[in-house]
Parts: sequence; C-alpha cells; structure tokens
Amino acid sequence: MDTAELSEIIIDILKKTDSGYLLLSDLNGKFSKEQRELLKLTTKSQVKEIKEKIKPHINENNLEIQFKNSYYILLKNLNHEKLVLDYIQKNPNKSQLQVKKSLPFKNIEVIQAINKCIKDGKVFVDFNEKSNFTPRLNIVQKPSLSQKTEVTVESDDKDLIKKSYDDLIRGKRYVKICDLRRNLGWNRDRFDRLLEKLRDEATILLQPAETSTMDDQDVKDSFVDENNMLMIIVSWRK
Repeated sequence: MDTAELSEIIIDILKKTDSGYLLLSDLNGKFSKEQRELLKLTTKSQVKEIKEKIKPHINENNLEIQFKNSYYILLKNLNHEKLVLDYIQKNPNKSQLQVKKSLPFKNIEVIQAINKCIKDGKVFVDFNEKSNFTPRLNIVQKPSLSQKTEVTVESDDKDLIKKSYDDLIRGKRYVKICDLRRNLGWNRDRFDRLLEKLRDEATILLQPAETSTMDDQDVKDSFVDENNMLMIIVSWRK
C-alpha cells in the first residue's frame, strides 16, 4: 500500500461521517492494523503524533486540520457556509454561540459564514422571549425556481382562504398563519404564493409575534417573507 492509497483511505473515512469532520483520536481508531503500520502508528499513539504522520497525506487533498476546544480535528476544506447550513438544518433553533461552539473551524469564520447565510436568504433569525431574547437560527424553506413556475394561483383561492380564515377567527383579532396553512391543507408553494399576493394587494396584514409558545413545527408552518422576516399572524384588512 503506497501513500497515495493512504490518502484515499483517509478521504473515504471522512466521507463516511455525517458531519464531514472527525477528531484525530477517532481517525486513528478507524485505521486497520496494516494502515497504522504503514503510518508508523499504534493504537496508543498520541494525537500530536497522529497529526504529524497524516499531514503529508492530506495537504494536497482538500483536507485540513483545525485545533479547537482542545481537540485536533480533521475536516474536508468545504465551503464554510455549507457546513453552517448543514448544521442548522440538522439542529434547528440553535443560537449563534451554539453553532460557533459546535463547528470545528475558527470562531470568526463561523460567524462570517452565518452572516453570509443570513444575507443570502438561506437562514433566518428570531428571538426566544423565554431565554433572555437568545437568537435562534433556522433554515429558510424556499421553493426552487422550477417549482415556483409550476404553481399557479387559482381564481377561487382567495375565497377559499377567506372562508378558512373566517372559520378560525371566531371573535379574535387575528389568525396564526400556521393554523391557516394547516386548515387549508394546500401544498406549501400554493399557500405562500397566495399569501404574498394578498399581502401585496393590501388585502391582508402579516405580522411577526411572540413564538415562545410555539413548537418547531408551528414556526416552520408560519411564513418567511423576502426580507427573511418570520411572520406569525395574519389579519384580514378588507
């Protein structure tokens, strides 16, 4: 087995992880006896020794080693925004501090990646009123361009949504968007397109509101506008 094969083995081990990165101490445990012998490692090798032995096999393979939270970590040198998006997708409602602590690259790089994701409309922020207004990060669920072109607003959709709204209002001043969405049972694109249309016509008013009593599905079934603002309630204006 030559060093090129060892490089491929290291990359293959990394690809099999869900996170895209791996502690060097865990990496050593995934080598076979033959592979460790080729690297001149043993099962008792220290992390710094593992680091020095594998460095020649990763420098030209889009891999890097980071040191964070007292651990050496091997990761594929991916776009940082992708790692942030993958983490938030799997771990919704985390704060920027939790994301920063959990990801293996430098803290400033994590924050820069989060800001880029928010600016690009891929992540939205709301605040947890029960936890000292801690910001919570979630993925913006947007349909693809091809999906949007296939969705049309039917002429009687306005009447259907108004009827559903009237069924839910029952003397209140507003209706939760998540309740309206579920009551209609439409696909997401059809509902969001009509909500945007009625808002732009000033037929309805969409507003943010407290989310502390809402669960993750309630938040997901609300509405994120083009400015990445999470809208919770809807009021019929005319």
